[in-house]
Amino acid sequence: MESKRLALRPREAARELGICGRTLWTWTKEGRIPHVRMGKTILYPVSELQAWLAQQAAANVRLENAEVPSNE
Repeated sequence: MESKRLALRPREAARELGICGRTLWTWTKEGRIPHVRMGKTILYPVSELQAWLAQQAAANVRLENAEVPSNE
């Protein structure tokens, strides 16, 4: 997600994250993804998206390492 811009518009953010616009909109409405609302405009700060993505990746690693062993 290399960008010199401070924030991305929804279509750009979805493309950079590799998700569809509808998923981005759902996550935005649910407050699951960092965003800034300026009037009717929604922006996604690049630095906050990068930090959020790193947190999501770290959480997935923790979950994978904490898998319950099978009773075989």
